[in-house]
Amino acid sequence: MTSMSVARFRIGLPIVLGVCLAADVFVADLGTQLEISPQTVDVNEKSDLGIEVYNAGPGDVTDVAFTVQFDADVAYDAAVTLTSADCSSSGSVSAGIVVQCAFHDTVSSGVTAQTILFVRPLTSGVFSFSAQATGTLTDPTPADNSASVTLTANDVPTQLPDVNDPVVPKAILTIAPGALLLTSVTLSPGQLSVPMVQFDLARSGPATAPVELTGMVLQRNGSASVSSDVANVRVILDLDGDALLDDNERVLAEAAWDADEQLRLALDPLAVSAVTDHTLVVLYDFADDIEFEQTADGCIVANAGGPLAIAMLWPVPVVLVFGRRRRWRQFGAVTLVAAIGWSCGTGTCQVPANPVKNYQVRVVELMTDADTGQANVQVSGLPIDGRFILIRPTAR
Repeated sequence: MTSMSVARFRIGLPIVLGVCLAADVFVADLGTQLEISPQTVDVNEKSDLGIEVYNAGPGDVTDVAFTVQFDADVAYDAAVTLTSADCSSSGSVSAGIVVQCAFHDTVSSGVTAQTILFVRPLTSGVFSFSAQATGTLTDPTPADNSASVTLTANDVPTQLPDVNDPVVPKAILTIAPGALLLTSVTLSPGQLSVPMVQFDLARSGPATAPVELTGMVLQRNGSASVSSDVANVRVILDLDGDALLDDNERVLAEAAWDADEQLRLALDPLAVSAVTDHTLVVLYDFADDIEFEQTADGCIVANAGGPLAIAMLWPVPVVLVFGRRRRWRQFGAVTLVAAIGWSCGTGTCQVPANPVKNYQVRVVELMTDADTGQANVQVSGLPIDGRFILIRPTAR
């Protein structure tokens, strides 16, 4: 090999290695997944549209955003950003709403960014939602950046009451979400009296005699286990609307939640008259010993082969330049190609930790003295969903 060939080799080798090692930094494979729950609702009933944007790497991505296109006649109520993000909406219900969300932080390789949109169909039919994710790096497989899902809405039959029918309601209780914000809150284990859901209770109808509220059914809607993670559930009559238990306020029920999906509570009877509205709040006491597990969200591509491959290359120039036998020079060339390939393409697949649990409670039923035959009461406005509470392990 001539001296000029050796010089070209010495200059070209670092350039080839640098290009291979740096190429991964400018590539990131984003993927998008949509889920909706429940998939079938009545007209004007809320459903949760979950969006996940996953970075399969190898690069870390800044300015990750997604856009969701609604069909016409679907309302957008709010967003719960499980990963810190700003969301805004445009368009109209008649033409189709568009929601755009931009995540604040860099989405690292192997990390999933999550957001939940609250949607509500205003007419019956099947409605489609389409999402598209974008990032700043080159995406080798852009086809999986988009996803779609459908929601079915059924008509609610309207029935006019017969005033001569003895089963016509003598009173109507109307339930409406309280002022407690729908934005998610991140807490540590062991937090007490955490407000999960707040709702206002109003009385109307022909009868003037008070109706007694005697019971309530709650349903858990988060991904975590209530039976082991929540030490206590409390229902209070919130006099000042601050969603906290003050000294002068009344506890209507208190119980531990067992392993069932629903919790049926017997309330200290609350008289509901047509003159006074009431605000009720469901509080959680979170356990100190909440367990967190790893979840297989995906693989983080770590280029573990690169440094070792570089270390292997030092004898190759010696063999190529000073090797007197053709067999040694062939061996050196093969070793060079194999090491560069290992440097560029080899990695390890790791399962990242996802130390977070989310909790939500839904009020699905209220019981009154009508259930014991003392009165005939109609309840409207259920179910009522609370906000999402995220629990992360305490920093050590």
